[in-house]
Amino acid sequence: MVTLSQPILSQLVELERLRREQDSVIRKINKLHLKLIETQQEDPNRVEKLPEKLWAKLRSFYEEASKLAETEERLAAQCIRSLDSRATEGQRSGTGPKANLRA
Repeated sequence: MVTLSQPILSQLVELERLRREQDSVIRKINKLHLKLIETQQEDPNRVEKLPEKLWAKLRSFYEEASKLAETEERLAAQCIRSLDSRATEGQRSGTGPKANLRA
């Protein structure tokens, strides 16, 4: 069994935090989309007349979601490198996951 180091655990906790934050932003985007759909169903011409503030808000949510996704991608890659490094160290010392299979 491989024991995860504190830095790896911290990275995984941060990944979970990012995922939750992304979920929150996506819910906000979906809420605005629903509002737009309802408005369009009521009066298709009214959608084009919605305040610029609403469109700016939607755009900012998309930008935030994009930044969070980029951060998540970088952190996930960093976690994978850390885990690969940890597994390689374990294999060299004979304590890694493959060493347990030989027993």
